[in-house]
Amino acid sequence: MKRANAAMALARFQEVLTLDLSAELTRDAALLRFQVALEATAHAAASELHDQLGLNAPSPRAAVRDSRRAGWITNEEAETLLKAVDDRDRLAHTYDLDRAIEIARHLPEYGRAIATWLAALGED
Repeated sequence: MKRANAAMALARFQEVLTLDLSAELTRDAALLRFQVALEATAHAAASELHDQLGLNAPSPRAAVRDSRRAGWITNEEAETLLKAVDDRDRLAHTYDLDRAIEIARHLPEYGRAIATWLAALGED
């Protein structure tokens, strides 16, 4: 169920990435969908880490690191996902227009990394 929810969130995120992110409303929608997709995928990964390996990943950062240790994602993918987690944290705690514009530039890369991470978890 968590993987299905993450897949739906990722699909919605990927959908908005096909639009012009220079428009403020579209950019804000993309940033929100990014946060939801990342969080949902982290929850799905944490669930799989627990079920398959008995690991407890209490945060998205821990889920990324443990997914890397499990061999589900590469070092490069983990680095990108950890940057995504940092950017998600920046967005969640304060909204700065310049920062939002900068983070939006990375959304396609983050979308690919999230998709790879979710695919590595397998099928429901």
